Amino acid sequence: MKNIVLIGMTGSGKSTAGRVIANHLRYPFIDLDEAVVSFSGETIPEMFEKGEEYFRDQETGITKEVSKRSGQIIATGGGTILREENVALLKENGVLIFIDRPLETIKENINVDGRPLLEGEDDSHAKLDQMYEERYALYQEHSDYQIKNDGEFDDLLEEIDRIIQKVAGA
Repeated sequence: MKNIVLIGMTGSGKSTAGRVIANHLRYPFIDLDEAVVSFSGETIPEMFEKGEEYFRDQETGITKEVSKRSGQIIATGGGTILREENVALLKENGVLIFIDRPLETIKENINVDGRPLLEGEDDSHAKLDQMYEERYALYQEHSDYQIKNDGEFDDLLEEIDRIIQKVAGA
């Protein structure tokens, strides 16, 4: 089976849903942000101290490795799609699902701790607005499927599972 790759804004539910689905289906789960931290031995804030470009380079390196394997559920970082190279790598062996959660809901629920692009911002909501504006069209453009995450969590899981069954049957 191809990889199931969850893309979307930070706080959209990619990692949470990915873990549940992977556990339910007994597929390996990869959280790209966690993989970057594990491989580099640095926290994401430490990497960002060296610059966003440094972090993105680490992220691309992990994306190359993860994309070589099949049958995984992969939750990307919110900015993974900012590099065309990452998108191409993920699409080679994966189906990209955009978890589209309303920005207002993300703002209500997000914890900015450990999120260098938001942490320490005087107005993290304004920064989220900017990121959403920069990324939303990219999520739409690069996704094979789009799921609204604006209801019950179980509904999101059912939609992801439906897509997986469709992809597995193809």
